[in-house]
Amino acid sequence: MLRLLYILTLDLKELSCVLTVMNTTFDDFTPCWRNRLVQVESNIFVLITAGRLHYRLNGEPYTAQKGDLLFIPKGTLREAYNAADTLHQKYAVFFSGTLPGFELPFLIRSRYHVQSVEPLDPFKACFHSMYRCSLDRSEGSRIMQLGLFIQFLGMLDRRLKAPPLPKRKKIFAAHIEDYIAAHYRESIPLAQLARLIGRSPNYTLALFKEATGVTPLDFQIRLRLKAAKDLLENTSMSVSAIADELGYCDSSYFNKAFTRHVGLSPAAFRARVSPGAEPGESWHGDEMHRPWG
Repeated sequence: MLRLLYILTLDLKELSCVLTVMNTTFDDFTPCWRNRLVQVESNIFVLITAGRLHYRLNGEPYTAQKGDLLFIPKGTLREAYNAADTLHQKYAVFFSGTLPGFELPFLIRSRYHVQSVEPLDPFKACFHSMYRCSLDRSEGSRIMQLGLFIQFLGMLDRRLKAPPLPKRKKIFAAHIEDYIAAHYRESIPLAQLARLIGRSPNYTLALFKEATGVTPLDFQIRLRLKAAKDLLENTSMSVSAIADELGYCDSSYFNKAFTRHVGLSPAAFRARVSPGAEPGESWHGDEMHRPWG
């Protein structure tokens, strides 16, 4: 508590002198992606959210994959490129300094380090929010990006010090995941999931969130949106037909949900991934690919 009060007594300029976030980037399945060999000029956290890619760090090869959190310290000789058989998706945060008043050994390593983060979704959401803040260079967005980075450090510290999830809870969570994956187009009341594992709704909700980092409803929404992206990219179904296919009784609600979670409307997402999109629907959104991570 005293350490938190110490942080709160620092004004923004004083804190930013100690901990600075320079940029957050996003690479989204970019063909021919490559980082040439350079000595990096800042510390970097890289979160791999899909696929694989190859790194060479101070001459050592490493294949990074989904769920890996890579810490690359300033001064590291880094080269990176796509794997031969798959593309990748990742976020990278460039920063310097540390957080005063806290012991965070993972910020002062002199050698690169890999940590598997599970559940991945909370970390991915935090990195995505940092990325969106980085697109707006206003002072307010810079403050938010710094706050989100501090939140990430807290999440990581808690993750590293947390005891492993008991096997029985993992089994329950996996059972719920499998059920939702098989029925995500339907309405799934929490009480129904609770009956599935023979526990109370409150216990079921807490257990699932502890195991996965998200609520059962959030997990269901993400499965629906994943299916929606696939249908938008690979079929000519209308947006209203896709909404109906995925269990949304109101296509306008589907539009709002898709836009809120993806950052694009369904039509804009289809225009982005479809080579034959009309010029008026071309992609003008946030997720530019800057190959710095």
